[in-house]
Amino acid sequence: MDTLKCIPVIFRIVIGVFLISEASSSACPSGWTSNGTNCYFFSSFETNWHSANNDCQQRGAHLASIHSESENTYISSFNSSMYIWIGYNDLTEEGSFRWTDGSALDFSNWGSDQPDDLGNEDCVGTNFLAFGAWNDFYCSRFYRYICVKKGSASTSTAATIPPTSKTWTTPAVTSLITVLTEKDS
Repeated sequence: MDTLKCIPVIFRIVIGVFLISEASSSACPSGWTSNGTNCYFFSSFETNWHSANNDCQQRGAHLASIHSESENTYISSFNSSMYIWIGYNDLTEEGSFRWTDGSALDFSNWGSDQPDDLGNEDCVGTNFLAFGAWNDFYCSRFYRYICVKKGSASTSTAATIPPTSKTWTTPAVTSLITVLTEKDS
């Protein structure tokens, strides 16, 4: 008899987890991928850095800025055998690199002997001769690129679902549990 009483609780947990994962995956627009609190768009074609930057801006985003080793790994794994444009550049002032979104430099992963500004290279890509290594390139080269923007609030929703708890952080789950709890009463 005790096993039967557990079934509604287990059902609620399974449904809650499903709804939370659905909320997280739908927090980013179609064609974008969620990772942490960000949404990422991975281009399926190659273009120069300026066109990539413009495309990201038209999507309400920026070329990706990278702020941790885990984010660098995530972005570099998009296609580890190809160079990928990111939003780091020194177009405004030679040797003074900046992110297109204006964020601070709190992580870098330059490849060996980089940046070298060989012949006025001003735009940065990743996967240079080694997975995740950055290099300054001529902005006119054609590579794939990654755009990033903040996801909606539900992307960052952390849900803890202990079996005895009726505290839920996602509105859809709260509504579902309220309905199910009222049916049990």
